[in-house]
Amino acid sequence: MVSSACELTSCTVVTPDDDLLGYAGYLDLTIDKERAAFGRTFAGNLVGLRDAPLQTPGAQVRWRTDAEAVAVVLEYQGRVHPHQCSEACAITNTGQCYTSGCRARCAALLFVDGVLQDGATRHTDGEYSGEVRVVAMQQAERRSHDYELVMPWAAALEFRRLELGSRLGLPQLLPCAPPPTFLYVAYGDSIVQGWCGDQPYPELIARRNGWRSLNLGFAGMGATPEADWGHGAAIGRAGGALVSIAIGTNDFWWCGLVAEPVRSTIVGLRRRQPLVPIVVMTPTTAWYDGKECEGGGARQTLQRIREDVAQAVSRWTNPMASRIPWHPGSHTIPVRAQPGRPEGPHPLQILPSRSFPPDPSLQILP
Repeated sequence: MVSSACELTSCTVVTPDDDLLGYAGYLDLTIDKERAAFGRTFAGNLVGLRDAPLQTPGAQVRWRTDAEAVAVVLEYQGRVHPHQCSEACAITNTGQCYTSGCRARCAALLFVDGVLQDGATRHTDGEYSGEVRVVAMQQAERRSHDYELVMPWAAALEFRRLELGSRLGLPQLLPCAPPPTFLYVAYGDSIVQGWCGDQPYPELIARRNGWRSLNLGFAGMGATPEADWGHGAAIGRAGGALVSIAIGTNDFWWCGLVAEPVRSTIVGLRRRQPLVPIVVMTPTTAWYDGKECEGGGARQTLQRIREDVAQAVSRWTNPMASRIPWHPGSHTIPVRAQPGRPEGPHPLQILPSRSFPPDPSLQILP
């Protein structure tokens, strides 16, 4: 096994600005000969959420080649741990490990001809820092394949280059298929971002239905502080053909009253995209269900937050737009064998097939 495709007889180095590379699933993309850097800072108050604006779960680099050997060079960025991502530690907004039971997904996912290559980009030591070369393909004969490199939720990654190797002449990129045209935009908190799971559910839903996805989930985000920053209009600028909103779980910690902020977000989105289908999911089950928050002057519970979100959606009326369905988020997370202890608030498994329909025109009933 060769660690670099350029150890073979002929080698082609593909820089990020090559016209035959495809990029998808991003909000912002900066490209030059040295790097392709993704970003998703869509509002001014997101820069305080640690590395979340640099973490771009679901963003893709796509290419096609018949090279016998293919290697991808990535560089891990970020401001925490220091400049590292550890699979044993998901970093919180305070720079601490979240819990021992929450594994961070630091490795990019690699699909070859649409099939996930298990462990293709995983480090043996579980630590990710600086420049990393990962082997994407080694085959005995020259045969064309389609490749997709999908960015993880827990790491800030930049794409540096491809290395294509061959014993049968100079290898080249071939034109790759364009990404799907239907764009699904998912807005919310760390559960949308993908915390503690192998893959965030927006990317799973999109792949299952042949869509593109844009993940606008940010760890630590709530409904009440964000409404004043125009998130609804910012979501609308992304131009999705379907939008989901799953927000409110974090508002429990500051006793937030979420009905008006959620309504304000919907109004801002509708002003930008009057007819886009929207699905709203209420907060998922969590260990603090049934408890009351402390402080803030409001006796808030997670169940009341769910009711507030549903109320905000139910009061929305626009004769030109379709009804906005809301879906109980508590139905999307399995319950552990221990009674009353859900697998959350950051589940290892979320059930996307029960969260949203394969056809956005279908109605979802409460």
